Amino acid sequence: MADSKPVDPERIPKNQIAKWVTHHAAITAQIHAEHLPKEQRRRLARRRYWNENIGYYTAAYRRLTNSTDFPTFSDAELARLFADSPMVGLVSELFIRRFIDHMSKWKRNDLVDIFHLSSAAGYAKYVCAEAHTGTQLRDAQRALGRSETVFTTLNELVTAVRSGGARADSERARTEG
Repeated sequence: MADSKPVDPERIPKNQIAKWVTHHAAITAQIHAEHLPKEQRRRLARRRYWNENIGYYTAAYRRLTNSTDFPTFSDAELARLFADSPMVGLVSELFIRRFIDHMSKWKRNDLVDIFHLSSAAGYAKYVCAEAHTGTQLRDAQRALGRSETVFTTLNELVTAVRSGGARADSERARTEG
């Protein structure tokens, strides 16, 4: 008789990225199921983003203030808190937009796209991004009253860089020579 091994009763944990996608898709579905007017959905989505990420903000607040007392924020204060930070304003706006758009499907690469592109767009003069997140980021910049620095095609990016005065070495040599 062959040596039999016991079956491991522990379930294999799901892929963390797949769990992240499923979780965020469920939030989008919950907000959609509320059947609220758009501005109320935006406030709900902002609050949900806050609740999902409050641990990051409380840890930073406690380190910066040496206080264990964490303030509460109204919807208007929360909107200002997010908007005041170059990256956080964009990343929170992307989550809000995706939470209220039930037609937008969450994908595995969204986690990387949202955070890395929001960080770049918050601080760089020029960012080239894939169409979906790039378009949402540019719309977010516009909504926040910021300069639009996100481009979704290389042609748009090159045009913007050139109109900003950038030139190739060969072009500079011709004009300086």
